[in-house]
Amino acid sequence: MNTEEKLKELWNSIDYYNGGSLQLNIHHPLEWHVAFISEKQKAIVIISKELPKGFETSKSILIQTTKRLDGRYATSLILTEKNQEQVFISMSANLINYSESALSEKESLKRVVFRFRQWQRLMAYKRLALMSQEAKKGLIGELFYLRKVIQDGKDIHIAVDGWVGPNREDQDFVYSDGWHEIKTTGVSSEEVKISSVEQLGDNDSEGELVIERVDKCAPESTDAFSLNDAVSELLNLIKTDDMVVDTFIAKLNCLGYISLPEYDKDKYKYSGEEVYLVRNGFPRITRADLRSEITNCKYNLSIAAIAEWKKAK
Repeated sequence: MNTEEKLKELWNSIDYYNGGSLQLNIHHPLEWHVAFISEKQKAIVIISKELPKGFETSKSILIQTTKRLDGRYATSLILTEKNQEQVFISMSANLINYSESALSEKESLKRVVFRFRQWQRLMAYKRLALMSQEAKKGLIGELFYLRKVIQDGKDIHIAVDGWVGPNREDQDFVYSDGWHEIKTTGVSSEEVKISSVEQLGDNDSEGELVIERVDKCAPESTDAFSLNDAVSELLNLIKTDDMVVDTFIAKLNCLGYISLPEYDKDKYKYSGEEVYLVRNGFPRITRADLRSEITNCKYNLSIAAIAEWKKAK
């Protein structure tokens, strides 16, 4: 029985008409209880010696911390929106699993708060389902480009701040040298999809179309990696600065990513990168090309047909 199933079993065994709670029987640095605050309000309760710092009440989860008679603190995460029940159960299980390997209660509590804040951001953006295959490959392509930018010597603050795609900007990266739009496709693909007229700039702006070649592969393939592996590699490059790490993780959350075991299952192979200079004459549709009645358009671009704009490595 996994953690989520254990939580459901305990909640189902509580007579919620009279309130009450039950302790989760697991080996963990923290003590965990499930509870009913009322008939319609499930809660997960964390017992700790230290006063937790960093928990914040959100639209769907109320935070209450009280000091017990034994001197320890009871922090209750109370579900306030019934339609978020399954998400709340999944989040509770993930908080427990993510923090169980910590070597101390203090570190475990820190992990719980960190992961809870990630879930809050996901819930705020309503990106609660697992990422699609297309979204995962797209994120991998952007991570590989960000990794290259950092390895080429760009300051990690500038590198991560310039990753503006998660902020719903027109292009994925914007730096002092211009914009950079990342397209991730398979090694045998002959075209890329342009999803808006703004993605490749306008007639006066120069930038780069960067094609990252990523394919799903067998787990035993040479150099196979998962989405979680790609994220971990980036975190390792920026781990010296907590502020940069927080910014990076917040942007991942905006895209619907949180480190879950499911993202270890699919394996991918990276086959390289192609960069094309986008400037006057490059085959693109701009806003000026469209009648005012057309609000947007999407089109496919032949990779072979833009060979003359390819930058030498």
